[in-house]
Amino acid sequence: MSSINNSAGVSDKFRLKYGNTWADMDFITESMNTRLFRAQPMDYNVGTLHIAGQKIKFEFKDLFKYETELNNMLPIVYSEKNEKLFLVNIKGRDLQLQKHEISRLYETIRDAKITVHSKYELDI
Repeated sequence: MSSINNSAGVSDKFRLKYGNTWADMDFITESMNTRLFRAQPMDYNVGTLHIAGQKIKFEFKDLFKYETELNNMLPIVYSEKNEKLFLVNIKGRDLQLQKHEISRLYETIRDAKITVHSKYELDI
């Protein structure tokens, strides 16, 4: 298992500045069986997203889906002047997130996708 954001290492300074949801957000990748991954890569369970006190299991295909959705959402979110919270649905769970939390979520999912693919290529 490996942590994408290493949320345990977030300093108190950043926790105060960005909040607990941002600081605790992480994606924990699971150990990979490359033989099983090769057989059905998109349906393979790759890890768990930790966000807003919830743990959400992800398959490899989910990383692609939510990376695209969040990437499309970011310009809209940042063009809004007055909105403080935005509704984000992740695998049927509605989350109220701020702009910077949505950015962190996008980066976390993108980095998780890269990490899973690298683990497969390196046979880790």
